[in-house]
Amino acid sequence: MTKDTDTNKHNAWTPERRAAQAERIRKNKPWEKSTGPKTQKGKNRSKYNALKNARHAAFFRHAYEMIEHNKEFLRLYRKFHFEYGTLHTLLALNAQKNELKTNHDKSIT
Repeated sequence: MTKDTDTNKHNAWTPERRAAQAERIRKNKPWEKSTGPKTQKGKNRSKYNALKNARHAAFFRHAYEMIEHNKEFLRLYRKFHFEYGTLHTLLALNAQKNELKTNHDKSIT
C-alpha cells in the first residue's frame, strides 16, 4: 500500500462512526445554540470578518457600498423609465444621482 492509501484509510469514517456522529448532532442540536449578530448593524459588520487586513477590508467595504449604490441607481432607473419614459427618466435620474452622490459623500466623511 502507498502512503496516501494508508492515510486515507486511517482517516476514513466508517458507516457506523458516521451514523453515531449524526445521532450525536441530532441529539445536541448545535444549530439551536448558535449565536451571532442580532442587529442589522452587527450583521453588516460581521460580513467583513473574513477580511483580516485593514486596507483590504476598507477597499472591499467601499466596493460593497458602491455596488449597493449602483443597485439603488438601477432601481430608480427602472422605476422612472417605466413610469415616465426615456427623457423624463434621464432628467429624474440626474436629480436622483445628485442626491445619491450627496448622501454617499456625507456617509464617508
